[in-house]
Amino acid sequence: MSQSHTTKMKILVRTASQLKWGVRVLLVLCWCVGLASANRAPVFLIDDHAEIVIRLKEFPETPVGTLVYRLRGYDADGDPLTFGVQKGVDSHIIRLTQNASTEAYVFLNHELDREARDEYTLILTLTDGRLGEGNFVTQSFLLLVEDINDNEPIFRPFASVLEVPEDSPPGILTTLEAVDRDEGAYGQVVYYIQGAREEDNVFSVATVNGKGVVRLARALDYERQHFYHINVLAVDRAIQGRINTGTAALLVRVKDVEDQPPEFLVTQPVVRIAEDAPVGSEVMRVKAVDGDRGINNRIRYGIANNASELFEIDRYKGSLRTRQKLDREDPANPINGAFILEVVATEESKLQ
Repeated sequence: MSQSHTTKMKILVRTASQLKWGVRVLLVLCWCVGLASANRAPVFLIDDHAEIVIRLKEFPETPVGTLVYRLRGYDADGDPLTFGVQKGVDSHIIRLTQNASTEAYVFLNHELDREARDEYTLILTLTDGRLGEGNFVTQSFLLLVEDINDNEPIFRPFASVLEVPEDSPPGILTTLEAVDRDEGAYGQVVYYIQGAREEDNVFSVATVNGKGVVRLARALDYERQHFYHINVLAVDRAIQGRINTGTAALLVRVKDVEDQPPEFLVTQPVVRIAEDAPVGSEVMRVKAVDGDRGINNRIRYGIANNASELFEIDRYKGSLRTRQKLDREDPANPINGAFILEVVATEESKLQ
């Protein structure tokens, strides 16, 4: 007995109207996809450079509102373009104003200070307003801040009062340093003594490795001058335009040393006394001072010649008195009725 095998097939039959609608839907979808894929991305026109680099002088040479760059873009599809700047730390520094569908102006929006910030990196954006991929591109924008001579040299802290012994040999007294925050020649400093007269060139200053070396150029004399005021001027090396300066004031006190003998103040060279004056009578009073006025040692008095037999002097007060009865006709006195006294003043040095 033979067996029979069967195969079943299901057939989906659609009406013509349904098939026609399905074809229409398919065609519309294909057309939309094709249209979207045809959109081409816009481009920045920057002459084949990888990034836009702008150099600007710092404020006030480049004021806020300065036009710093003209942006240009191109879209192959002819779509209107929109320029922008991506939000970031540096985005505040510029402002964009679009003046045409393919052009925008870049304006400086903030004061530039090279000492605070010397460069800004931004990202510019360009879009054609279409939805989907290929409608948005970016471009780096680097703004470099160039220096101007807008800073004065400022001296680092220094000892403003110097005490120099009058017997000091010529040599270095102190070293000053002024700092200028500008770049290049604008930030390099040389030093001078301000207002120094040629005949008073007691001090000099030299620029050594950016510092001002103040030297004693010749001998000091306390008795001639007790102190000096020195103004050291720091000047930047700008060769044109504005030149900035800074000043350091020094007071040099000359310290006295014991190199001068005592000096008698004005006294009477001739004194008269009656021969019958009682013993102990004051003949006169002398006074001397230390020749080194800045030291003022105590003065001690004495009588140098043999007149000390007839007269005596208070060693510290300088009071000259009689020790004996005087006799005008004394034959031992070669000068009739006169006595010559040699009073000596000696300073008692604190160094002894």
